[in-house]
Amino acid sequence: MSEKILKFLLTELVAVRLKCKSKACGGVFELPIDKLEDRFRRLACPLCGNIIRKDDQTQEDELFSMLGQVVRRFKEGHIKDKIEVELVLPDKD
Repeated sequence: MSEKILKFLLTELVAVRLKCKSKACGGVFELPIDKLEDRFRRLACPLCGNIIRKDDQTQEDELFSMLGQVVRRFKEGHIKDKIEVELVLPDKD
């Protein structure tokens, strides 16, 4: 069986798309990867104001910072000369 897949390098990520899951909203907005690492950046849905990340970090909020840090370290760190990380998504066709 053959399948189509979409592959891209982790270091090619430039933004994440966030989808609000508050009731009756579903707003979608993008945030540049380099802004994810800012631990004190408050994130809220631009349509309904749903708070996604607070100014006073909780452990859950820290996930955004961790993702930004991982991407930056693969782009800039010593590991960039040793390995590349590919993300693989199956094509839904």
